[in-house]
Amino acid sequence: MNSSSRAGVWLRFTAFLLLGYALAGPVRLSFYFYAKPFWDLLIDGVLVVAAAVLALKWLGEKGRGLAVLIPVLALSWMRVEYMLFSRGEIFSIFSYLFIALWGIGFAAAWRLPRKKEVKSGASVLPAVSLIGGLLLGFVSWFYIFIVAISIIFVLGLSGYSVTLKLSKGIISYPLGGVMAVFVFLISWILPIPRFFKSQEKFHDKVVYSRVTRFQKLDITEWKGNYWFYQDGINQFSSIDSWLYFEPFAHPVMQLTEPGARVLIIGGENGMLARELLKYEDVLVDLVAVDREYLTLSRDLSYLTALRGDVFEEDRFSVIHASVIKTIVDANGGYDAIFVDVPDPIDIELNRYFTKEFYELCHDGLKENGLIVTQSGSPYFATTAFRSIQKTMEAANFQVQAYHNQILTLGEWAWTIGAKTEQKSDLNMALKALTFDSVQTQWINNEAMQMMLSFGKAYVVTGDVKINTIKEPVIYKYYNQGNYQLQ
Repeated sequence: MNSSSRAGVWLRFTAFLLLGYALAGPVRLSFYFYAKPFWDLLIDGVLVVAAAVLALKWLGEKGRGLAVLIPVLALSWMRVEYMLFSRGEIFSIFSYLFIALWGIGFAAAWRLPRKKEVKSGASVLPAVSLIGGLLLGFVSWFYIFIVAISIIFVLGLSGYSVTLKLSKGIISYPLGGVMAVFVFLISWILPIPRFFKSQEKFHDKVVYSRVTRFQKLDITEWKGNYWFYQDGINQFSSIDSWLYFEPFAHPVMQLTEPGARVLIIGGENGMLARELLKYEDVLVDLVAVDREYLTLSRDLSYLTALRGDVFEEDRFSVIHASVIKTIVDANGGYDAIFVDVPDPIDIELNRYFTKEFYELCHDGLKENGLIVTQSGSPYFATTAFRSIQKTMEAANFQVQAYHNQILTLGEWAWTIGAKTEQKSDLNMALKALTFDSVQTQWINNEAMQMMLSFGKAYVVTGDVKINTIKEPVIYKYYNQGNYQLQ
């Protein structure tokens, strides 16, 4: 075999190796994003065959020049497809386009060495190298190796064209050099896909996943918007986060005197702090329930884009102590306490909804202080919602619950507890709020009155128990839920 023939065999081997690596992208992504990818893969297969057959029929020998597509597909396909997955229709169009380009690339690779230049033993190269590349595509740490092969292939393609005096039919040396640089840049500029095990639980693309001591955190993306999950439960979305955090923050703040000192228990994502700091004279302390989540959220871009730099505010402080010690040390010094903790799905989180915990908060508040806690769904976890109110009343609070329909989350509720006001007075005071003194996106007087109305009771909750450390019930109520409504 002469040098030209050896170059042709090597070029064909690397071409099909890169094609196999490129093909691993859509296969891997189909199994990653879809529980049943059969139809997706079937459509891809039909497109590949159709594109390859048409290319072989219509492009002829000069179609070898389209082999320049191969390294671009190998290095960018899965990265770009992963990046565009959450872009809806754009993703499907792009995915099918690249599938068709893969078929054209296959036809171009098949044409590379002319038959008379390839000895019989080399005819098995396409199948062997294609399978080899496909296997490499499922092992991500071979990516740098594929980068090197891609650059060698592009330079070899330009050299091979000169050897055969087919520079116009394939590519020239200068163009080969440009393509080599382009391929190298693609390999570094495009983001590396991150695959998370929790993807199997979501339809949208998971862009972040982390397990802390207290909870499982997941962030999903769809068309540039993000959903934030704790233990698989949607907490809020970038689309309508104000529908959750404005009702949480502003009713209590409107009832609190200027210059208030407030405490956030939990709230590690900083979203609630963002709303509270809209009041120029407020001092905000935060004590984390999940300190690891607090550390992560400080620099998590998905959160900083929504809340800004609240952790850098002079009026905001993080207390590095336990929740209980923080409340005890307050010695009745807080005007308001905001309990922004995960839902009581287990015995450990249950304690933040107990009579004993609310009694500590009662002692940590000033004489006319207020407490507000997120209270889950009043419709899908009604008994847990009612138990929170009864438990706060048992801790000597006058309580008033309210709720809001959040587009991406569903119905959610909060419960306010007042140390001194009568329940009827608290209700009237809330109905009179106008929120004119603060910049909001949604909440106003009309919204407040709407949130205080629950309509006619549809679940009998008269026998709901008070939640205590000795007899924890809320986490049981919460996990039972009202499944007949789902």
